[in-house]
Amino acid sequence: MRRLGAAWAALLCSMAVSLAAAAEPVKGDFGPLPPVRIPADNPMSAAKVELGRLLFWDTRLSGNASTSCASCHAPQTGWGEPEALSRGYPGTRHWRNAQTILNAAH
Repeated sequence: MRRLGAAWAALLCSMAVSLAAAAEPVKGDFGPLPPVRIPADNPMSAAKVELGRLLFWDTRLSGNASTSCASCHAPQTGWGEPEALSRGYPGTRHWRNAQTILNAAH
């Protein structure tokens, strides 16, 4: 059951990341990327963008309510984690760092 909870948290986090990234334009030249395609059957709205922002920063989605997506994908560190290994839940370490979410919509 614990793995199922983590899978749901990861899915919600990825959805929140996509919406949060779309809501926060990042200044700078990141290469020749095409515009992000918005599905015709799921148009973007201000409410969805706000939901993504709320989910991205909400710690209640983690297994022990201590970690939000933004805990590792921090805006002040380029929406990634500068450490070699991610922190994970208290007392755990992952096998790699949290990659940036910039351009995650592509």
